[in-house]
Order: sequence, then C-alpha cells, then structure tokens
Amino acid sequence: MSNIECSTVFENEAIVFFSQKCYYVLIMKRLFGIAIMVIILATGGFFAWQKGWLGRSSAEEEITLREDLPLAFGAIKSVFGDYKGAESAWLYATEISPLQARSLMNLGDLYRNKFKDYKKAEWAYIAAIERNDASLDPVMLYREFASFYRNSYTEKKELAISVLEQGLQVGSEDNSELLALAGMWAWEDGDFSKAEYFYEQFLLQNPSQEEARKDLDRIRRKELPTQ
Repeated sequence: MSNIECSTVFENEAIVFFSQKCYYVLIMKRLFGIAIMVIILATGGFFAWQKGWLGRSSAEEEITLREDLPLAFGAIKSVFGDYKGAESAWLYATEISPLQARSLMNLGDLYRNKFKDYKKAEWAYIAAIERNDASLDPVMLYREFASFYRNSYTEKKELAISVLEQGLQVGSEDNSELLALAGMWAWEDGDFSKAEYFYEQFLLQNPSQEEARKDLDRIRRKELPTQ
C-alpha cells in the first residue's frame, strides 16, 4: 500500500472516530436534558397529587411549587458538578422561603466541601439554626455544624462541643448521637470531667451499651483514648 493510500485510510478512520465522538456527546447532552425534564415533570406530578389527593388549594400548591423547585434544581446542578449554579439556586430558595432551612443546610455543605469557603459555610449553618425549621432533624443540623468546626474549620475547633451542647438543649427525643460525639471529643481533648458527664447521660438512654460503659471506666481512671 502506498503512502498516499495509507494517509487516506488514516484520515477516513479519524473522521469516523471524530463523528462517533460528536454523536456520543450529542446523545449525552440529550439524555441530560431528558433527565432534567423527567425530574421537573415528576415534581409537578407530585404537587398535582398533593392537590387532588390531599385537598391542597391551588394557592397552597403554587407556594409549595415555588419554594421546592429551586431546591430540586440546585440538587440537579450539584449532582452534575455545576456548583455555582447550585449555589445560585439555593440562595434564591433561601430568599423566597424565609421559614425553611433546607437550602441553608445545602449551602453549608456546598461551601464546606466544594468551595472550602468556611466563613460562608459558618454563616449558612448559623442561619439554618436561627430559622428553627421544624421540618429539619435538629440532631442532624447540630451534628453537621459541630463536625464542621471540629474537622473542617479547625481554627474554631474549640466551638464544636459548645455547638453539641446547644443542640442538646433543643430537647430532641433522641439525642444519643450528640451525647456520644460530645463525650468522645471531650475525651480526646483530655477533658475528663465533661467526657464523664456526657458518657453518663448517654448510658442513661442506652444502658445496654457495654463498650460505652468500658470507656466510661477508662475516663474515670483518666486514661486517654487509644489512637
């Protein structure tokens, strides 16, 4: 085969490969668009069901749809890596729905884990707590905020246990997780008095936890946890 013939073959193969790649990208874009439409239609169908089955008025449905769509849109943006788009959607949700705190929790996670902007994350968590949204699990909210200080915004690491203590004052039916975290962190910090208190409170709610009872014995002997 001559050099000219080889060149022609290679050019044809390159054209075929390029065409296949373009076709693949086009298909992926179409699938992405379809996925967004399916989610939007599913959301709309859910609200239609709420209206018909639960007897919601059109005004109530419109308010719920207006509040929830930006949350859903932000989640879609985040899944596909458009974090700036997710931020814009959740900021808008925060503005138009002053009583809900889900958008602020999402923003806190976004600023903490994606943007590494800890000052903005701190603002989002504090604002979420201040809204006192009953639809949010307070244990989850205070756990995430305390973990943020403990493991991410370490310049303010000393505030982590204080956040847990604040969460314990909320009066949740099951705050065992906050007690366990507070006890473990106080123990790691060498604050045996606080650690003993938190472990005792944890065992009052969970008397069958033998490992926690063994840890409490070690705390009373002022032994630090094994690394």
